[in-house]
Amino acid sequence: MKKTMFITSLFLMLCLVSNSSNAQTKSEKKDVPKRCLAQGSLILLEDNKTKTVESLKEGDIIKTYNPITQQYVLKPVMKLHKVASLQTFHVVLENRSSLQLTADHPLLSLDGWKSMRPDDTKEHGYTEVKALNDGDELLFFNKDEISSIKVIKIIPETKYYDTYTIELDGDEVIIANGFLVGQE
Repeated sequence: MKKTMFITSLFLMLCLVSNSSNAQTKSEKKDVPKRCLAQGSLILLEDNKTKTVESLKEGDIIKTYNPITQQYVLKPVMKLHKVASLQTFHVVLENRSSLQLTADHPLLSLDGWKSMRPDDTKEHGYTEVKALNDGDELLFFNKDEISSIKVIKIIPETKYYDTYTIELDGDEVIIANGFLVGQE
């Protein structure tokens, strides 16, 4: 429990800077999003059940995490963008959980936001982004607790996949396959 509180406090400090600049640039973003989760990614719903990202609809209520208040927040899906992506990455954790996403999709770590292509992620309003590497500790949701779990491998894949970006009202963090990820 102490580790969870420490991680949450650290996360809060990191997000105070990143989220305030993210909110300012939301309206300046390009029309077609690039930060995407691959089809089959499981999004946490209000009842702690999951739904694949491709089956989400506008108005569906998902469970998110607000780093400022350190609370879970129920949010409606405002918009779901579908994009065909040729390059994706499988991020695999020590607990064998994995998530397939585009290189610019931000993931929360003990060191703040990370992605495979930080410069591309920064173009979408995330100002403090570092490169994700094997051995990094990502924040992970499991049974209403957030802990950190080590990345054991990042596997690139070159094949067309339908990928999706979820747009919410606010800067809350989406929970996909247990990973804490950024949003539109």
